[in-house]
Amino acid sequence: MENGKIRFWTNSILLLLILGFLLSYFEPRLLFSETTPTGGDTPSHFTAAALFRSFLLRHFQITGWDYGNLAGYPLFQYYFPSPFVLCAILSLLLPMTVSFKIVSVLGIFLLPFSAFYFLKKLDFQFPVPILGAGSMLPFLFVESQSMWGGNIPSMLAGEFPYSLGMAIALVYLSNFYVGIQSGRSAVRNALLLALAGFSHGCALLVSGAMPLFCTVQDSDTLRRVKYYVKVHALAFLFLAFWLLPWVMSQNFMSPFNFLWVFRSWSELFPRVLLPAYLLASVSGFYSLYFFLRKKQVDGRLLYLWFGALVCVVFFHIGYQLNVVDIRFIPFLQLFVTLIGAAFLGSILQRIPARWSFVVAAVLLGMVWSEYNSTTIRNWIKWNYEGFEKKPLWPILHEVTTFLRGSFQSPRVVYEHSAQHDQFGSIRTFESLPYLSDRATLEGAYLQSSINSPFIFYLQSEVSEVTSCPLPDYHCASLDLQRALPQLRLFNAGQLILRSDAAKKQARLLPELGLEKVVGPLEIYRIATNDGHYVVPLSCAPVLYTGTQWKRESFRWYRNYTANSIPVVMEQNPATEDLRHFSRITRVFPVGEQCMPEPHRCQIQESIEHDRIRIRSSCIGHPLLIKVTYHPRWKVKGAAKVYLATPGFMLIFPQSHDVELRFGWAGPNYLGIVSTWFGILLVTFNISFARARGRKLGEAKTDERSMQTTASPLALRAVPSRLRLHSRLPAMARWLESPRGSWFLKISIGAIATTFVLTMLLAVQRNDSNILFEKGLKYYFVKDFESAQSYFRQAAETNPESSFGITSRFYWGLCLYRQNRYQETIEVFRTLVEQFPESMYTPEAMYHIGLSLQAKGSPEYEKYFLRTIQQYPNASWAQFSRERLKEANFDLGMRHFDHQEFEMAQKYFRQASQDQTATFQYRARSQYFVAICDFKSENWQQAAREFKRLISAYPDSEWVAEALYHLGLCYTRLRRQKLAEESFRDVWVRFPKTRWAGYARGILNQQGNHD
Repeated sequence: MENGKIRFWTNSILLLLILGFLLSYFEPRLLFSETTPTGGDTPSHFTAAALFRSFLLRHFQITGWDYGNLAGYPLFQYYFPSPFVLCAILSLLLPMTVSFKIVSVLGIFLLPFSAFYFLKKLDFQFPVPILGAGSMLPFLFVESQSMWGGNIPSMLAGEFPYSLGMAIALVYLSNFYVGIQSGRSAVRNALLLALAGFSHGCALLVSGAMPLFCTVQDSDTLRRVKYYVKVHALAFLFLAFWLLPWVMSQNFMSPFNFLWVFRSWSELFPRVLLPAYLLASVSGFYSLYFFLRKKQVDGRLLYLWFGALVCVVFFHIGYQLNVVDIRFIPFLQLFVTLIGAAFLGSILQRIPARWSFVVAAVLLGMVWSEYNSTTIRNWIKWNYEGFEKKPLWPILHEVTTFLRGSFQSPRVVYEHSAQHDQFGSIRTFESLPYLSDRATLEGAYLQSSINSPFIFYLQSEVSEVTSCPLPDYHCASLDLQRALPQLRLFNAGQLILRSDAAKKQARLLPELGLEKVVGPLEIYRIATNDGHYVVPLSCAPVLYTGTQWKRESFRWYRNYTANSIPVVMEQNPATEDLRHFSRITRVFPVGEQCMPEPHRCQIQESIEHDRIRIRSSCIGHPLLIKVTYHPRWKVKGAAKVYLATPGFMLIFPQSHDVELRFGWAGPNYLGIVSTWFGILLVTFNISFARARGRKLGEAKTDERSMQTTASPLALRAVPSRLRLHSRLPAMARWLESPRGSWFLKISIGAIATTFVLTMLLAVQRNDSNILFEKGLKYYFVKDFESAQSYFRQAAETNPESSFGITSRFYWGLCLYRQNRYQETIEVFRTLVEQFPESMYTPEAMYHIGLSLQAKGSPEYEKYFLRTIQQYPNASWAQFSRERLKEANFDLGMRHFDHQEFEMAQKYFRQASQDQTATFQYRARSQYFVAICDFKSENWQQAAREFKRLISAYPDSEWVAEALYHLGLCYTRLRRQKLAEESFRDVWVRFPKTRWAGYARGILNQQGNHD
């Protein structure tokens, strides 16, 4: 009894100490301050939470439309709503800012308790559960990464849904492990799994795959498979109202899948986790030893090791699942940490007075976490003190007050800049919908809008430094002139600039009018934009019926001008669709222009939360609505909503009054019906089981009846004609036999292995990211032949992606390093011609010039001049200027070698007069100006040029040679006295040069020597 009390108080006190340790970082005064949270993506999440609270919660909706970012997108259709629902509910009691802060840290505070619950539920004895809780502190304090998820830095960067999903996943995984043993708690486990998935997708995938281990844990495989399917089918039904619309409308998302490349082992093995890794490694060796000796291995540890294996598999196939692969590594680290805690606990169980060692171990974990923490405390303060406490808050407040308006107002576009972090976050202006009630373009949920590629391409055109976050699409470079038509296309009314380069361009454009200067920010009004979201088309649209509409739309947008032909994308048009279009094509009209036709349509528009009202004077005239298309938009007063370039909506009004409303589509109805079916199925089974238990009168005594009652989806509740045992009794009995059980295990393993291998092979074959990284490894070790092979494959695999363009650039560099100049020119010319806006274009043009120069072609001068003229501020323009200086001299030497002295002298003179060139370069050029006259036997002019060299560059290495040739010139002019003076001057001033020897020889011949 005393031992039980000691364990209870040890667990309780240590859990309180862990809580207190976290609170020492997350100070309550910060969490309960009514300031707007900052840091990473956090302000953008808070803006979404505020909209959820103000609109969706009032209408009892989980998803809805948000005009504020990404030209409009379905809020929480493609992101995880659970934390935001909780935040909105909590905000009924607390201020919105406070409730958001509490929910954002909830996963961090829950994780130690979830780890304790997980190990306790798996029947690990004291002190394993409390050591598991304590081991979560080093895991939470990993600072080597801040975007993977799970740890405190990731949460502070905006990954708090991940933290909450991880904590819930641990609770589910332990409950499933216990539940499958007895066949109980299927509904509860299904609800936990659904809640984990509702919080984060990685938690759903790991929680769905890891319990597969439990199905093959013993010979009772068929029953376990039934339980597994039962729980996961129920969880799917519970989530269907939200999950089905996501899955069935993925075509209207922007892909955001990339492959993480580890640059250092410290990323995967951070110092703070090394003790846990060491303990887990020893535990793994022990388990392997027992296995080889045919001794029993703890199935609970194997369960955790299997979870780690699942994470490794998902990491390798995440790209093909359209999931960020690196997000599975924190789960791997979590399971390894728990294994280490379990091993340490098993050692301490053998020690007397182990509670004291447990206390010491947990306290040591706190000290170790504190020792390895360098930025977390300051980052927490930075995030939770809010915008309002930042030194630049007065500037931000003035800007947001000046911009205040409504979603009816034109959008505000801003330059991307790392310096925005001074306001609280690099993504500060994504919060304009909250701070100013104004719509902007960039947003955190970039997968949620098909307009995201165009928006971030536009960002690159108005920013000196771009973010370019979508790997499947490339970006441009700063060019406000090029951006103006696209700004008008997106109904951008104002532009916020920060960098000097962007401001310099803006001041030269009459279309941009400076409105306000606030600190380092300048706000420009786009004078040529009319400010309307609904506009009548001045050119007849073309109907495109091909399948590559995303890729082709991006190409169309890159080449967009005010007169570009608008395109409607409809893969399977109906007969009534065809009457609206005079031209139907399967070839996207990229770059085609039209002649605008005048119209007299009067348009009035009204933008509301989930609807757009339009009054048009022109029935049948196509109207472009500059809001992102999604199939959930429905229309009254027109037959249909069409998808139009780049990712907007288009209608043909059938009446003067038209209303578009964001509502439910087929997947939403199917999802809601599926969820209600799941609820009714559970209710029916519970009621049926209870009634049957009362009828039999033995619900509490007979073990089989208990299982039937406890399992809401018990087989007995299913009609006999649908039961496997009724339909296929022989097969069922065989599957329950030892051989059948092994057959099931092998089948599950074979299916999983085939799936994994297929995904891995698909990635290896198709992904330009992997090919690029392989090429980069060879490039860095200067194996350019191998590197260029991979770069070529990457460039040809996905030519318009960011990795494809970067690979093409490195492909050209590899060829240049191998002196394969003609191939270099061809590769770089393709890049320059197809992607003139690319950040690599100036360097590519420069290398074309270098290659032509190396080949001896005079065309190289043209490419150097183009680089200087088109990209005057780029470093490659400066390099081109230097090369042109050398080019004049090189051209002069070519003519000189062919004895074309007049032409050679022309280039030498240009080089000698270049005041930006070096002293030695100008002196050398001046010498050859003179020597050309000397070779042409123009003695008088040559003498003048040599004297000019001697006078202008008295310290030059060319003076000795110039004096000698000056003496020769005077000799030819029969001015012997001056010639002798020149020869003597060479002999006296430069006695160790060969020119002194030549001069002395001439003087000796003439008898003029001392």
